[in-house]
Amino acid sequence: MTRALSRVGGLVASLLLLGSAGPEERRLGPMLFTGADPAALVEGGRVWLYPTGPGDRLYAWSSDDLAGWRRSGELIRRKDIAWIEDKRRRSLWAPHMAAANGRYYLYYSVGPQESWASQIGVAVCDTPAGPCRDSGRPLIDGTDSDDFAGRPSGRCADGMAP
Repeated sequence: MTRALSRVGGLVASLLLLGSAGPEERRLGPMLFTGADPAALVEGGRVWLYPTGPGDRLYAWSSDDLAGWRRSGELIRRKDIAWIEDKRRRSLWAPHMAAANGRYYLYYSVGPQESWASQIGVAVCDTPAGPCRDSGRPLIDGTDSDDFAGRPSGRCADGMAP
């Protein structure tokens, strides 16, 4: 397990360097996956990456040798998350997957935060490849913050003190 984590650490470092390289440098390396900000999960000898995707959906990428990568089906789509208001141009980004109690939990940000406060959602999955089912409400809602300009300070949306 330590060896696998060491390999994942090296992969993440390589991905960060690849992401910071100029356009010419990026073309020299192999295309591992599409997306940005990948979170990694090692499960059963397989490495799973969860990058920010095209905006309206999230995917997982996996590899058992860190050389060949395969994209899973959709983990979750924005249109399947009922608490995200359609009138706002919202995107899903910065996903992270955690394993606990025989299930997988996909955490994701909903933004941008310029016009509206960001939110964090959580969805439950049976496998690291999804599909995932949203919990039905935001886990964290940025409008609860006292410094969010879109609401008066002093009280959270759920009635609790900030």
